[in-house]
Formats: sequence, C-alpha cells, structure tokens
Amino acid sequence: MYNHIVRSKVRATFERINEGDYLTMVDGLAPQFEYRFHGEHALGGRRTTRGAMIRWWERATRLLPGVRFDVQEVLVSGGP
Repeated sequence: MYNHIVRSKVRATFERINEGDYLTMVDGLAPQFEYRFHGEHALGGRRTTRGAMIRWWERATRLLPGVRFDVQEVLVSGGP
C-alpha cells in the first residue's frame, strides 16, 4: 500500500510540474534535503535550501520553456 501511495504522489507532482506548478515539488521537500542534478552545465549542481531549489526551477523553466516530464516508471523500495 505504501508503495502505491508514493508512486501516486510522485506522478501527481510531475503532472503539476507539467502544468507550470513546480512549487508543489518544492513544498514536498523535507526541511533538510539534498537535490543533485548531475552534469557540467547550467542546471547541474547541488541544492540544499528551499530558496536554492526555487531558483533552480526558475532557471530550468527559463532555459527550457515548455519543458514537460514524461514519467515512465517510479521505483519504490522499503517502507516509510
């Protein structure tokens, strides 16, 4: 049951992002987190604060206008 709930939440979050609402993702982050986008490019790097995550999404949507995410698979392992 837990795995189903997590999968549903992840898919719903990406649907909201595709509608232009990336704050749903930001609001779902834990008080302490680490988000890495791998690569040596404009979006690469590590974020650990809400403000940095918002700035990343602002930059991502500016650099990739109209970008859409097509979630193919959500893997969930373990319990809460």
